[in-house]
Amino acid sequence: MEYLLLLFRTLVIYFVVFLTVRLMGKREIGKLSVFDLIISFMIAEIAVIVIEDVKRPIWDGVLPMALLVAIQIATAFLALKSRTVRRLLDGKPSVIIAKGQLNREAMRKERYNIDDLTSQLRENQLSSPDDVEFAILETNGKLSIVKKTRMKMRNKTHRFRIVKNRAAAGRRLSRWRRPTCSVSSRCRSA
Repeated sequence: MEYLLLLFRTLVIYFVVFLTVRLMGKREIGKLSVFDLIISFMIAEIAVIVIEDVKRPIWDGVLPMALLVAIQIATAFLALKSRTVRRLLDGKPSVIIAKGQLNREAMRKERYNIDDLTSQLRENQLSSPDDVEFAILETNGKLSIVKKTRMKMRNKTHRFRIVKNRAAAGRRLSRWRRPTCSVSSRCRSA
């Protein structure tokens, strides 16, 4: 009988936790803010207490979970409407690399070491901070990278640039052209 009660309580709490997570929104675990992560830990802890202690009524766990979900939904709504609340809850991004130069002060402030940086640069097929125009450490820990553009130089491998061909009448864009280039010749429009 006790095992059946434990099984029933586990199933009920599972569906309550599932419902609360669905109500909190569709975010990936890696994109949770600190506030969302704390709420998730608290809900998990409440669920464990209610499942383990069969002498407690299930409502002793369901009501605090509902309150936590209401708090999370309210703060998410406030963060959606107010940049100040969003900055308070999530923090602000930090510029780690600017124009190819490391910002060691920002790295120290964020406790972000050079090994983490080089690992994330390699994930983006970059070998050196010199290849990066800007690298921004987002509030979720992801590194956003803006690569340096290569200058168009004669007799060197380079990226194609887009050339706009303006129509004579009306001065509007008629079509986009992509130049064809070889290493030994000058670039010309296709």
